[in-house]
Amino acid sequence: MQLDDERKLESLEIQNVSGVDKVQNALLAKKKQLIQFCFQNNILVDPIFLAGISEIDLDKIYFFLSKNSKVKVLNKKTYQSITDNKKTNSRVDILSCYNEESKKRSEQDFISYFNARYNSISKLLKNRSDMQNLMSINRVSFKKDKVALIGMVFEKRVTKNNNIILTLEDNTGRINVMITRTKK
Repeated sequence: MQLDDERKLESLEIQNVSGVDKVQNALLAKKKQLIQFCFQNNILVDPIFLAGISEIDLDKIYFFLSKNSKVKVLNKKTYQSITDNKKTNSRVDILSCYNEESKKRSEQDFISYFNARYNSISKLLKNRSDMQNLMSINRVSFKKDKVALIGMVFEKRVTKNNNIILTLEDNTGRINVMITRTKK
């Protein structure tokens, strides 16, 4: 049996064909080395697989075979698993994955999203020193007092005098705020 295999291996000897350049000869030589490597390691090689590989693929194949000792056949399926192997050597370990199944979003989803944004930003702003007179919108009296508000802009309008009127809202209500051109 081994004598038959050696004869088959000898039949795959590279022949000098006129018109074949050095690059193709080098590729053929590397393919022969791959066949010998596979023969020594009892790995079957599909001729179609062998015809379709390039020099770059040979390096990937050797690397794949060195990492996977269970491979017994090199065929189209094996080739796809070698070329599709995108695994990289990195220091990043994925601890958990938050891939959520896509679903239809409702109005309540948007409300929850913006409320969560508002709450997280307001927590940050409440810790600032210039936010001493902080009030919620429903507690603001409509006198010309200076107050500190945390709210999200609901609407922005520009008056004919180029003043800006903002409609701010928080969890308690809405209020119109005027910002003059001089910002006083």
